[in-house]
Amino acid sequence: MQEYTCHVKKAAALEISGYGIFQNYLVPLEKEDIERVAKDFLPQLWVEINKRLPDDASATMYLDRLGIDYLVEYDGMRYAIDLTTARRTNAVRKRAKMEERLGFFAALKALPVMIRSPRGILPTNILGLINEAPMVNGVIDVRLGSDLCLVQ
Repeated sequence: MQEYTCHVKKAAALEISGYGIFQNYLVPLEKEDIERVAKDFLPQLWVEINKRLPDDASATMYLDRLGIDYLVEYDGMRYAIDLTTARRTNAVRKRAKMEERLGFFAALKALPVMIRSPRGILPTNILGLINEAPMVNGVIDVRLGSDLCLVQ
């Protein structure tokens, strides 16, 4: 139980850290824009999400359910970012889900990015690290070490 509580705290800290860094780069999208793309590329998932979310759910809530924590534009590039504190096995599973949704990301005109931070925080230069990280099966895999540097 204590390990789970620690993981939840790290995940929450990671989301807060992400917002602090990405807030000035967020891409404004309306729920209707997300709906149009999701219906075309992830129709079954879209139906499931609509069953669980209230009618007045925000575009951000829909993106989160579709596996996107932040949709940002930086230096002329658009990124669909998923943050995780997951260990290797769960991270590989998450990346595989992103790989299955490459058409969806392309329709959003965004490169999928998975950022793994076991400490639950992001370095201030994370946007630069995205450009340095390897692309694995269509997904940019930003793996941070305990020193918050990119692990190759």
